[in-house]
Parts: sequence; C-alpha cells; structure tokens
Amino acid sequence: MVYTFSNPVDVVISVIRVHQKLEKKAMKNYCDHLKVPYVNPEDLIYRDGLCLEEHFYSWLNEGRFPVAFVKYESMWENEEELSGYLGFPIVLPKFRKRKVGNVVSIEIRNILKNTYASLVR
Repeated sequence: MVYTFSNPVDVVISVIRVHQKLEKKAMKNYCDHLKVPYVNPEDLIYRDGLCLEEHFYSWLNEGRFPVAFVKYESMWENEEELSGYLGFPIVLPKFRKRKVGNVVSIEIRNILKNTYASLVR
C-alpha cells in the first residue's frame, strides 16, 4: 500500500477552491470518499471536518500489511524507490503543482496552520 499525502493546509485550501468552482456536489463527493458527514468547506478552516488527522493515523497504525507514506510533492523524485517497494516499475504522470494560490487570505492561512498544526508536524 502506498499512502500519499500533502500539507493539510494546502489540501483544505484546495478543497475550498474546488468547492468555489464546482459548488456543493464536489464537497459531497469529498465527504463521501472519506466516509465523513457533509461539512461546509468554510468550517474546515476552524476544525478538521474531513477527519484528515484520524484518516492519516489510522493508516499510520495499520498492522495487517506494510504501508509506505509518500508526500505527494516528493513522489517524482522517489519514483525508483516506489517501484522497488511495489515490486514493479511505475511511471508517474507529469507533476502538477497544487493550485492553492491566493484562494484564502494570509489570515485564514494562519488559522489553518493552527487548526491543522499537529497533522502538519
């Protein structure tokens, strides 16, 4: 198993950005995928409504089989190691930088850093 993750602040900003573009359907899809109750994207600023920390630690503590944790942004520089871990060659698509830009203010970004501080560490 390979678990890919990113900075939760960037993840939440990305969710907010997608919600602004695609409205409620996108948020419902996120919640359904993560098996959490629907949460208003703005609430994610102040609480981990997507249960990202719980999800991460449940995989971190998985004992039935090995799990490799790879930060999304570093997958391309570790493609050979990932291939070795999986036991077959992988070819990743071209890297696409997350489009978080200026979707939220510096103030909101700082609140997010505080809200998700333990998961960022």
